[in-house]
Amino acid sequence: ANNAQVQSYAFTHSNVAGGKHYYRIYQTDADGKSVYSNVAEAIIKQAPVNVRLLSNPVSSSAQVEINTTSAANASIELLSLSGAHISLQQQGLGAGTNTLQVAMGNLARGNYLLKVTVNDVVQVLQVSKL
Repeated sequence: ANNAQVQSYAFTHSNVAGGKHYYRIYQTDADGKSVYSNVAEAIIKQAPVNVRLLSNPVSSSAQVEINTTSAANASIELLSLSGAHISLQQQGLGAGTNTLQVAMGNLARGNYLLKVTVNDVVQVLQVSKL
């Protein structure tokens, strides 16, 4: 380091999977010298439910991936942006990764909401229909 001042750094690792992760900083000083920091270990607890769209925008159906730590029941409600109900799909899930299809082929182009409920966890995703 070029001076004795304490420096602080912040980084947010978004959408990180559960488990052990290792991080370090590569620092380059004003004089061009570089050094790696010590390795820091972070143990991230896996969320009981994680939901994501596998593709967006979609043409005929939306693929929704739901990861759960245990078997559960899922409810996927397709809504207009104004909140009007379009369809409801209920599905039993096994522990681990589950991929579900939500039919959208008969809908007009535009943006829609998928409200996914697994046990007491609710996530709302926006999906665009081509």
